[in-house]
Amino acid sequence: MALISSDLLYVQRPSGPDAGTYKMNAGELVDFIASSPAVNYRGTVDCTAAPSGQINPDPALVGDLYINTGDGNVATGWAGIETDAIVSGQRVIFDGSTWEIIGSTGGGSGVDTVTGTAPITIGGTTEDVIVGIDEATQSAFGSTRLAQDPPGAGDLTSTAVTDVLHVAHFNELAGRITVGAAGGVQSVSADNGLTASGTTDVTVSGVDATTAVKGVVQLTDTVTTDSTKAVTGTGVEGYAVPLNINSLTALP
Repeated sequence: MALISSDLLYVQRPSGPDAGTYKMNAGELVDFIASSPAVNYRGTVDCTAAPSGQINPDPALVGDLYINTGDGNVATGWAGIETDAIVSGQRVIFDGSTWEIIGSTGGGSGVDTVTGTAPITIGGTTEDVIVGIDEATQSAFGSTRLAQDPPGAGDLTSTAVTDVLHVAHFNELAGRITVGAAGGVQSVSADNGLTASGTTDVTVSGVDATTAVKGVVQLTDTVTTDSTKAVTGTGVEGYAVPLNINSLTALP
């Protein structure tokens, strides 16, 4: 909600003959701001040294503001604040005739220190603080990452032992447990002339045998030139020479 000119503001004057509490409307505040000289940020200076050669423009203009970088007492030449104590970070502003020190530090409510509680780590320098986090272990909290998406079958995979499972993994595990509890098959593998396909309904099939691949063949009692069939002992017997020749019929 925006202010309107008739809104009342609380004003406290801490000292002087008119010290006390007063009210004013927002319109008066707008007029006061509009009539005040502009503030011009000019950069940094060391107020423990003379302003000559530091400020620009020189002489200073109304509203010129600098951030002090020195620690100690203000040097001669800074009218209105000479010999006053000053520390790095405080600001000085010129009102047209004298300078004034503003604030305890130029940083306002900036951060002085940064501390971390495990697993948060703090490193770097005072000016450039680096905030990190330790990796999680079985005995300490920390950062981690999600495991890879679960496969439809076989072992669950992960990049590191600290990877954690997520919803997809638990859904996959729940499905496998349901199948296992019903006595179903988790997975089927096949080799040496067999193939297996499917997940819930698995089909195991034989591979046609060749001279280079193990597999299944059809039997035949007849010796033929068909390379896809295997001759039985009965078929071979009709063509084989017996080891005991005496068992043959004598030549007539």
